[in-house]
Formats: sequence, C-alpha cells, structure tokens
Amino acid sequence: MKKGVTRLVFELGRYVIKTPRIDNGHLNFLQGCLANWKERSYCRMFRNMPEFINLVAPSLFCTWFGLFQIQKRCYVCSKKNCKNQIEEVISIGIKKRVGF
Repeated sequence: MKKGVTRLVFELGRYVIKTPRIDNGHLNFLQGCLANWKERSYCRMFRNMPEFINLVAPSLFCTWFGLFQIQKRCYVCSKKNCKNQIEEVISIGIKKRVGF
C-alpha cells in the first residue's frame, strides 16, 4: 500500500485500487474522490484516441462519487522517455488542433 496526501493506493498484481483517505481530513477526502472521478472521466473521454490515453493509467472502473477506482498498474518511465512522449503528444495536438 502506498499513501498519498489524498488517496491510498493498493497494488494488486497488474492492477491498483485507489481510495480517498479518510484519516487526513474532510477536504483531502473530497479531493481524493474528485481525483478518482477526474481520472475516470479523462480515460472515458480519450478512449478512442490512443495517442492521448497513454498520459494516464487506464481506468477500468470507478464507483459513483469516486469512492474507489480500479486502474491498470503503470510504472515510472525514464526522463528521456517521458520527454519524448510529451513532445509526441504536443506535435499530435498541434496537427489535430486539439488543446488541453
């Protein structure tokens, strides 16, 4: 289990479960719920655009209000790979006129 400011992350093989922290204050609990909900909504919005889906680990399921979320597990990439990914996404966004 890993602890962030707003969420707890349980690593289960190829998947992770993210839940808001209830022991770190009401505001952080609500921000954890919102973070889960936003990640899920991002994945749903860009699911048909493979060039953007790689920016966040794919969300497989999120309950109402973001009380817990199941995602595919991801690993930290090197600085060089991250820089290449960012440049690639920016160039695709410019070509397709997609802005964030």
